[in-house]
Amino acid sequence: MSEKRKNLPAIIISAVAVAVIAGLCIFGILTINSKNRELEELQANLEKSEDDLKETKGKLSEVTAAYDSNLKTLEQKTEELETSEKEKEEITAERNELLAAEEERLKAEQDTTAADEAEAGAIINMQFILDDVMGMVDELKNMDIDMDGKNNSINQTLERYCTRFEECKKGFAALKGVPANFLSAGEEVMGIAGDYIYECRDLIKFVFDFQDSVQLLADYWDIMSKSRSTSEMADKCYKKIDELIKALDKTDCPAYFTPLWDRWKKTTELIHTFTFRIVEGIDSEDYLKINSAYNLIMRIIKILDNLNDEMGVIIDDESAFTDTQVENADLIYEEISKAAELPYGERSTYIFVHSFNGEVSLNYNAIKEIYPALYNSYDHFVFIEAACISGERDVVIECEIPGLTQKFEQKFSLTSHTTPIYIKPSALTGSLNLSNASDSNIKITVKDISGALIDTKTFPVHILSINDFKWYDDEFGVSSRDNILCFLSPEDDAITKLKRDAIDVLSEITDGDFNYFTGYQGPMYSEYVDTYIQAAALMIAMSDSGVRYNMNPFSIDGADQHIMFPTQVLENKSGLCIETSLVIASALLSANMHTYLVFPTGHAQVAVETWEGSGEYFLIETTDIPCSWADFEDYAVELAYDSYDNNINSPIRYMNAKEWNNYINKNDVYLVDCSDGKLLGLTPFSH
Repeated sequence: MSEKRKNLPAIIISAVAVAVIAGLCIFGILTINSKNRELEELQANLEKSEDDLKETKGKLSEVTAAYDSNLKTLEQKTEELETSEKEKEEITAERNELLAAEEERLKAEQDTTAADEAEAGAIINMQFILDDVMGMVDELKNMDIDMDGKNNSINQTLERYCTRFEECKKGFAALKGVPANFLSAGEEVMGIAGDYIYECRDLIKFVFDFQDSVQLLADYWDIMSKSRSTSEMADKCYKKIDELIKALDKTDCPAYFTPLWDRWKKTTELIHTFTFRIVEGIDSEDYLKINSAYNLIMRIIKILDNLNDEMGVIIDDESAFTDTQVENADLIYEEISKAAELPYGERSTYIFVHSFNGEVSLNYNAIKEIYPALYNSYDHFVFIEAACISGERDVVIECEIPGLTQKFEQKFSLTSHTTPIYIKPSALTGSLNLSNASDSNIKITVKDISGALIDTKTFPVHILSINDFKWYDDEFGVSSRDNILCFLSPEDDAITKLKRDAIDVLSEITDGDFNYFTGYQGPMYSEYVDTYIQAAALMIAMSDSGVRYNMNPFSIDGADQHIMFPTQVLENKSGLCIETSLVIASALLSANMHTYLVFPTGHAQVAVETWEGSGEYFLIETTDIPCSWADFEDYAVELAYDSYDNNINSPIRYMNAKEWNNYINKNDVYLVDCSDGKLLGLTPFSH
């Protein structure tokens, strides 16, 4: 019972569940039936809707087709409209561009016209300046300048031209708008013309100053000839020469004359030496000093004459060069005038044909023959006149004589003024083969500073032997009898040995009392005796060395002469009168004894002053060899007793002033003071 009670709820629940399920089934069935009916209705409606949809789709397709057609038509019309608008815009833009281009063209045309007028005006302004400058040049070319008389108005005119030119330079510098090519051409004209104007001024001023100095020199000669006493001569002449030298120093010398002017001043200063000698010679009746002073002044005058001629050549060459310069300036100026007529745009691109900027002008003059023995006496071997036609240019000049000289190389800065270049290359060092004459060439090369070749020249030159000598030859130097001084060799080893041998002779003939070569130091016995026995010792030493007199003829008539140097004479044991005289003179000179070379007609001798400043002389006959002390002893004894008995034969004898005067005049003697070697630069050639 109780178990049944326990299962009752389950039963009840099951029954209720069955009932519910049954109800639900019934309800579901009813519901399904109802839904089926609705579904059938819906199906019928759907079929109708599909039919309607088909009909609608058909109509829609028609509408769509019509729309598409209308859309295409619209698109086509839109495209056509857009194309039309674009064309309209393009046409409008093109028209605007054409209008802008026209405006620009009109503006450019106006600008070009203005620029053309401005450029043409600037060129015309430049031409006005060049007209003025070239007008001054033409006036100077046509000016009749009297070089023989000083004319202050000429100087004033030239200064006025220089002032005007400076104003033109300022105007030229202030020019605006001139094309660069025209400006460059105008600068060339200005440069060339300005150089010409200033050169005329400087040259005229220099010539007038030079004439003043020549007048001072003439005043000197006038004083010399009219002085009543040597003291008056000395006082007034020294003052006049000092005045002349100061005037020369103050002279404004053009650059192209500077090297020559320096030589002129140096030569003029030698007149002091001449004045001293002539005054002292007259006071002391020293006819050797008077005669040699006269020969010195003749050489000075000869040098001054040569320098004057050289100056004339340079002036002529410079004038010819400047005339060419003016012609060049005219060519450039004419081209400027023609180019100025070109249309605008073509003027600034025009290339000027007549442009000489940096172009070098060279004029050469070379020596034709060289005497090596006289090497140091030459002023130069080559003379070059160099210039830059327009502007400036640095060049390097090389020069060489193969077999004789080293290579000369020097930089020069050329301007439109002529630069005179004097070239004498240094001799080759070491032993040169100059025993025979030979032919060579003077090789000259002119290069740009960068190394580019400008010009090269070769001139043939004949090189004489070291022993050839020409008494008269003025090519590129002053040659006269004084040039024999180049053969004196007081410092040669052979002369030193000869003096040592002479000391042995002195020691022997004086029983050891006189064992050195003193020159004018002492005296030991007397001034006359000391000098006499030293000269005699040299003669004996030369004789003892084996030297003998060569009796071949000797002359100083201008012909070439073969002369041995003292060393060669001592080596060859033979010598002409001039050669043995050079040996003895070199030895005496090495002892600082006042010595002369004495040239009677067709002969050569030596004179030595009895003592320093005595004004008295011994005459040495160097050809009296062989000789020994026996040839000199009797005369030496006479001298020891202050006797000058010229009836005693001796290769060396004393002559008083009167005797010297008679000897010089009777034999047409030419005297060369051996001390003039260094004074005149006539020194031996070292090789």
